[in-house]
Amino acid sequence: MEELRRAAGAFYEQLPEKEKKMARKAFKAIDKNRDGQISLREYMKYLKKKKTTDLTHQSIFRALDKDDNGSLDFEEPFVLFYIMESGRALICESCKTFMPGAYFSCCQCFFRVDAESTFDIC
Repeated sequence: MEELRRAAGAFYEQLPEKEKKMARKAFKAIDKNRDGQISLREYMKYLKKKKTTDLTHQSIFRALDKDDNGSLDFEEPFVLFYIMESGRALICESCKTFMPGAYFSCCQCFFRVDAESTFDIC
């Protein structure tokens, strides 16, 4: 998950100022009670409203909650936006657990003996 956090941070830093403002505005829109944190309830409501129910599993919220305080500050849900934008939301199809460290290569590279390993199964 730490790799995703770093990638999301770098992604955010490279955004134009206008898009950074839009990200802050989106955070405030999710934070319905205006306490500067996104609760699990606010998180679930937002994703259901966006019809992104494949990301509503609590394991994703727990993975995003870096400081394990039960809510998300701005930097934590930004990782979610990065995941959504980059298509990095890998979910176990069996137990629906979020797999933040899973990377896959194409089938040809996977089965090639001489190929450099480009995959990592968590």
